[in-house]
Amino acid sequence: MKNRFMALLSAILILMAGSGIGAAADEPAQAAGNNSTLNQYNPASTVQSSSPTITETRITTNPSNSWEPSIYGNKIVWTDNRNGNNDIYIQDLSTKKQIHTTNTAAQHSPDIYENKVVWEDERNGGHDIYLQDLSTSKQTRITTSGKACSPKIYGNRIVWMDGRNGGSLDESNWPDGNWDIYMYDLSTSTEYQITTNESIQQDPDIYEDRIVWGQDNRNKDEYYRCDIYMYDLSTNKETHISKYSYQNYNPGIYGDRIVWTAEDEASNYDIGMFDISTSTETLIATGYYGTSGSPVIYKDRIVWTDGRDSWGKW
Repeated sequence: MKNRFMALLSAILILMAGSGIGAAADEPAQAAGNNSTLNQYNPASTVQSSSPTITETRITTNPSNSWEPSIYGNKIVWTDNRNGNNDIYIQDLSTKKQIHTTNTAAQHSPDIYENKVVWEDERNGGHDIYLQDLSTSKQTRITTSGKACSPKIYGNRIVWMDGRNGGSLDESNWPDGNWDIYMYDLSTSTEYQITTNESIQQDPDIYEDRIVWGQDNRNKDEYYRCDIYMYDLSTNKETHISKYSYQNYNPGIYGDRIVWTAEDEASNYDIGMFDISTSTETLIATGYYGTSGSPVIYKDRIVWTDGRDSWGKW
């Protein structure tokens, strides 16, 4: 997930390991709670909760809502409604300068890579993906389907979920019907459809040639089970990643590691991880109340929200 941490969290756990993430092969397995399904994971027995010294810097001071942050290098992007509608704000930490989108329709769900910022935009009456090049201040409309959501960018590639083939959003903006993963290559101005099965695929992420997505419910015979899948652009191969949890979503990828929120049948929320190089699935976090979620990974560090201190407090 590039050089970014989504840091608008009230409780953050940082997982650090000198040579990798997870348990050594000769360490004893630890139980993953009372859920027999999650016990099939290879548990990470070396995970430790710590409270490192962190210097905080407040980025926004206005009384409005600011959320969905993402960071690359010295630039932070987020969604902000200080102007009466949702705009994308961008701050350069080195200059302290802020710029923002000015269209009166809603813009949200931003992501950034180098000087390129992408977001979901409703100026055309639907949901489309827009790109702004910070070096030229030029905005480009990437999609025209009116049903494009949740963009991510890596290099010249943008991925998103798209409902053009029979998908819709309900009154709460939850996807229904057929949603697929699409990709656009800026270097060739070419759009690709990554998934074709008639189910919901959503919340994609991309790192180099690998695209991951979650809440894929193609296995509808398994009590509406939702899984994590990966597509490798270099081999044109799709891989089923998550195997054990009931619901799997919010995936992130960096290098050979994929992380996601893993929900069991009792609605406990934990953090799952898959190492592509070893084909090993690991349960990283099991909060006291089973309320771990929204993981982000960068190199050997994973951050996530956690409700183990108190129910309702994250």
